Amino acid sequence: MKTPTSLLAALALAQPLNAAEAQKIETVTVIGNRAADYTAPDAAASTKNGQPLIDTPVAVQIVPSAVMLDQQTSSMAEVLNNVSGVTPMFFLGGAYERFVVRGFTQSLAGYRNGVLQPFTRFHLANTERVEVLKGPAALEYGMSDPGGVI
Repeated sequence: MKTPTSLLAALALAQPLNAAEAQKIETVTVIGNRAADYTAPDAAASTKNGQPLIDTPVAVQIVPSAVMLDQQTSSMAEVLNNVSGVTPMFFLGGAYERFVVRGFTQSLAGYRNGVLQPFTRFHLANTERVEVLKGPAALEYGMSDPGGVI
């Protein structure tokens, strides 16, 4: 009994293509639209100065609203799955959201538009983006954890 590779080789040799048939390849045109913009040009909320991310000397990760819409996220924990070094930790049976940022459990929940929101559950309605400022640069917000601030 012949192996499948030898059968395929025999079929290929039995029906050789001539040069005219080999050149008949149709042109394929691909047209696409850029439906969503996943870029974040600046970190206005986390650095407080609107500097471009390329010029920012701190670790900032931004999840824009286009990503949240495409992934159909319904909680802050689902959004922060896109951010490295952040792990959700639910508090009081899920009534409040807390996170572990770079190994440090956040004692305070996070900031919304620069205002501290202690012990809350974040709702994503009308959320433009989520910014995570990592490391000791989070002290820019005052009393915060060394892992970072959301």
